[in-house]
Amino acid sequence: GVYELTHNNKTVSLKTINAVQQMTLYPELIASVLYQASGSEEVIEPVYFYIGIVFGLQGIYVTALFVTSWVMSGTWLSGMLTVAWFIINRTDTTRIDYSIPSRENWALPYFACQVAALTGYLKKHINCSAEKFCYLLVSASTYTFMMMWEYSHYLLFVQAVSLFLLDSLALAQTEKVHEVYKIYLFSLFLGYLLQFENSALLVSPLLSLVAALMLSKYLQMNMKKGTFMSRLMKIMYIYLVLTITVTLNFLLKMFVPHKENEHLLKFIEVKLGLNTTKNFTMNWLLCQESLQAPSQDFFLRLTQSSLLPFYILVLIICLFSVTQVIYRRICGEPLKETVKLEDGRIGERPEIVYHVIHTILLGCLAMCLEGMKYLWTPYVCMLAAFGVCSPELWMTLFKWLRLKAVHPILLALILSMAVPTIIGFSLWKE
Repeated sequence: GVYELTHNNKTVSLKTINAVQQMTLYPELIASVLYQASGSEEVIEPVYFYIGIVFGLQGIYVTALFVTSWVMSGTWLSGMLTVAWFIINRTDTTRIDYSIPSRENWALPYFACQVAALTGYLKKHINCSAEKFCYLLVSASTYTFMMMWEYSHYLLFVQAVSLFLLDSLALAQTEKVHEVYKIYLFSLFLGYLLQFENSALLVSPLLSLVAALMLSKYLQMNMKKGTFMSRLMKIMYIYLVLTITVTLNFLLKMFVPHKENEHLLKFIEVKLGLNTTKNFTMNWLLCQESLQAPSQDFFLRLTQSSLLPFYILVLIICLFSVTQVIYRRICGEPLKETVKLEDGRIGERPEIVYHVIHTILLGCLAMCLEGMKYLWTPYVCMLAAFGVCSPELWMTLFKWLRLKAVHPILLALILSMAVPTIIGFSLWKE
């Protein structure tokens, strides 16, 4: 069983390897434990049990997106629209749409659950019990996600950058953001121990970034408030974090022996034109369609399903609102403790700003590599659906257009009629 996998001498000739570590077989091990513990040997074949788990995880994935959109907008209609767009754009929400979902689809449902919990955790006005529940769910799902996929720490790095930018703009509670950083550190440490001392986690950019953020924050806290050095540190905060991150990552790679994911880093260097290679495998990868820039067909599909136009509209409104908030902060105006619907200040909600930044960063990845579209498109569905069904976002737009204040009930009725129309139009296009 497990011993044979950890001391495998059949896969590689004349070598005994730890197949669990090198092939990341943790999902298969968990599936086998569930298969035996549930007494399914006499009921169903192992392969069908495996397929059932995979499809069950996809159900969790879609449900997490549904809940996230619901939490953001306050209406279940946005969740329904998220699911509809996810299904309509199934070609772009998964890497393989003609077969059983591939390896990363074991992990992405847990990441979606983590994002849903993080959305609730970042909300300003949330009761203590709900906050604790969200915190525990973020912790559990972050660690599980890291165990399920060998490249999970790269995606968490993108998320950490989003939180860093959110904190730098002073649009979220710093204490909450740093609690998430601690969750990253704990998950990395626990993952390192339970993944047979996986050195890839030690040299990951996530660890370097989080360590740099914690150190930079410590230096800021030890500066006396109001002093020239304190103000200078605030200005140089981003530069300081980036410098420490790069330096720390360089030192870790110098002193920690590692071989994992070197091919990925070399590919990125060649892709960005920072290096050249004569390696056949690397050049073969560069020729793959999934590793090229997105084709016009990709944007055409998103446009035909009406997803891309609404996403761009929602993104523009949110970005303008965030810009207004930042300008007010520069002018010395504090954030409102309680934002009412009539205020039309969607950019003051930290969970919304986080998702805007997150989708932009994931979008940059998708624009470089079409194969990364399955990471970006689901959250595009979620953010676009939130915007369409959010009275607060439309109120923000109405205030800019200097329209008379629309009664929230009337606005809700208009949106409740618009959502089914959009879904029907998308289905008709499909």
